[in-house]
Amino acid sequence: MFFFRILILFFVSLSSAVAVCDNDAAIVNPEFAKLLKLARSGDAVHLRNVAVSYDAGYLTERCYALAYVWYQKAAQLGDNISQTGLIVITS
Repeated sequence: MFFFRILILFFVSLSSAVAVCDNDAAIVNPEFAKLLKLARSGDAVHLRNVAVSYDAGYLTERCYALAYVWYQKAAQLGDNISQTGLIVITS
């Protein structure tokens, strides 16, 4: 039961954090816009690169919620580094 409470709190905080992140960062930084365009092609490495950018605040504002989303997309394609990123970002 305790685990489920923690899990619910995590997803509630994650959903509220997404609203705080700046989704228009691609407009501000053309390099990040290129990175997003490559990631939308569906390649796991490009998906991970967007996640790392959000995680580190490189080329865009730091946003752990969006980093989680992009890590998850890459991890679903079998990217081991992204799976590790998910573990790190949630611990």
